[in-house]
Amino acid sequence: MLHKRGLDVKRSLEKVGLTGYESEVYLTLVMEGALTAREASRRSGVPYSRIYDVLEGLEEKGWVQVRGGRPKLYAARPPSEAMRLVKLRLQREMEENEKRIIEILQPIYERSEGAEQPNIWLIHGERNILDKFREMVGSARKELLIALPFISGEVFELVKDELVRLSSMGVNVRFMASTVGEGVVEALTRIFGEGCITVRDIMYGGGVIADGREAMIILLTRTEGGFRFSMGIWSDHMGLAMIATSYFNFLWETSKR
Repeated sequence: MLHKRGLDVKRSLEKVGLTGYESEVYLTLVMEGALTAREASRRSGVPYSRIYDVLEGLEEKGWVQVRGGRPKLYAARPPSEAMRLVKLRLQREMEENEKRIIEILQPIYERSEGAEQPNIWLIHGERNILDKFREMVGSARKELLIALPFISGEVFELVKDELVRLSSMGVNVRFMASTVGEGVVEALTRIFGEGCITVRDIMYGGGVIADGREAMIILLTRTEGGFRFSMGIWSDHMGLAMIATSYFNFLWETSKR
């Protein structure tokens, strides 16, 4: 079986950091057991002039262990143990490189003109605000938080299909409102279960937060029939989205259930 899959295994060994010669020697030791340097050279096909460098490299990387004696014997470590050591080494190197890169380059990036600036949009008109609202609902992947003074049946129907899809994906969706249209609480409960909506006596505005990465504050105007969406303030600024999420969670914890 190893003969048929040997090429794939060799490629995999090289992808995790072994050279071609190191891969050949390690495969030989796995198949034939502990060998002297001369035997490892002869059976793997690696030139004897290179074999000690190759064996030392394998030992340093954790793939081979050396048994004392005259001559020394070289044995393959179990593949599972060797891979564990590889992962630990790669993780350590990644953390060190990440720290170095961020410490040096992040301040330079933030001072440069090329630093990405967060977007902030003012959205006018109820239809435009509702379109952005529906877009944010559809883009959520982990969490969706919605706060509105009045969740009407019209607003619910606008995003009903998206809400059903989010429920099937396991997205955490919570609603907060002062007043809810007839049948809306029951419909939301059927989709998300008990506890998905909470009520506050007074709400002076509304908003929606998707995945803690974008938020829209919704300003409303009272009308005879309830409320009208008059302006939306949308941003993908992570700091603003985090503040909005924290504020929503505070209001949620202090609301009626």
